[in-house]
Amino acid sequence: MIFKLCLKNKMQSILIVIGLMLCMVVGKAQQINLDKAEQAIEEGFYERAYKLTNEAIENEVTKKNPLTYYLRGQCLYILSKEDFFIKKNPEAIKDACKMVMKGKEKDKDGRLTERFRPFVAELVATNDSLAFEEYKVNRYPKAIKLYNISYNLNDDTTAYYMIGKSYQMSLDTANAKFYYKNLINWYNELNKSGDNPGNAYIDPFLFLADVYWHKKNYDSANYYLDIARNIFGNKNSKINFY
Repeated sequence: MIFKLCLKNKMQSILIVIGLMLCMVVGKAQQINLDKAEQAIEEGFYERAYKLTNEAIENEVTKKNPLTYYLRGQCLYILSKEDFFIKKNPEAIKDACKMVMKGKEKDKDGRLTERFRPFVAELVATNDSLAFEEYKVNRYPKAIKLYNISYNLNDDTTAYYMIGKSYQMSLDTANAKFYYKNLINWYNELNKSGDNPGNAYIDPFLFLADVYWHKKNYDSANYYLDIARNIFGNKNSKINFY
């Protein structure tokens, strides 16, 4: 009886070891596939890389690797430019953004941020273009959703401005004020530190000045106009209108 029990325990231990070894082998194989996907992207074989990242996302080891999601996002973004792919995957850009967000979440130490910065900037610019198409036809909730994705990807201040602008155009003054005030604070801090915010927009200043002017809160209105003058100069006709 004791012998049988020992034998059973030994067999269970052997099976556990075999199971662990198989997991390691499969995990190693998937890591190799991830390396192959990276190489395929470098060589321009994006469909092959796309299939390899499909497998990597399903694997217990490589699905924890942020690189998997950045590579997947790259494939989706580049293949979205191909008619055959976009017909089958009409939301390729949206999916690419999701992949990059997952990659960012899993990249706790930010080791991949710099490496993929140019790609993410391209992706954000494309997503911003899609958002602007919605904005132009007054679909502001959809535009806000897309611009929020852009901002979450790389802190794109243009996207942040357009969120505020979309709220302004949809007559949601409270939310417009919230985004515009944050944006102006960033501009102001940059300006004070000697870094002129080159991509600053004047609309947030004028909007807030106008809101407070009509409320006869002239001190607040002049506060935003003064910051605007510091950033855009004293000769700006839009500012001097007040």
